[in-house]
Amino acid sequence: MEVDRSMFTQQEMELKYKQYSGTLHRLCYSFLKNKADAEDAVHDTFIKLFKKENEFESSEHERGWLITTASNICKNILRRKDRIHERIEDHEVMVEAQTEYSEVADAILALPDKYKEVVYLYYYDGLTTDEIARLLSLSPSTVRSQLLRARKLMRNILES
Repeated sequence: MEVDRSMFTQQEMELKYKQYSGTLHRLCYSFLKNKADAEDAVHDTFIKLFKKENEFESSEHERGWLITTASNICKNILRRKDRIHERIEDHEVMVEAQTEYSEVADAILALPDKYKEVVYLYYYDGLTTDEIARLLSLSPSTVRSQLLRARKLMRNILES
């Protein structure tokens, strides 16, 4: 069944945003390591959601679509040519007052993107490896391998 998004009420949009924005902000921040860029990616994700013409089969399908879309938007931001030559010193550091990141969080942020995604979905969202595999169109064994490699990398990061 197709949905006319112009008929989407402000209340429905706000409800979707409240339901998913926290998860998407954390995911995007784990990729981009910058609050402003993460917020932009989340907003772009919701714009795509509200322009989407097909309904979702279930809330799990909708959630998976949002996570995959946000991840892809983040990866595209990281690939942009104008980001390749950026120097960190050229940017104003945005840090929330009195926010401290643990060593574990720093280790997660240091992981390659493909590992961040599975670690986030497994540990923060509590998805099983089978659920992650369906969301990311991977085999369950690939997801388990990526989790194992991510744990090894994190152990090395934390021990150094």
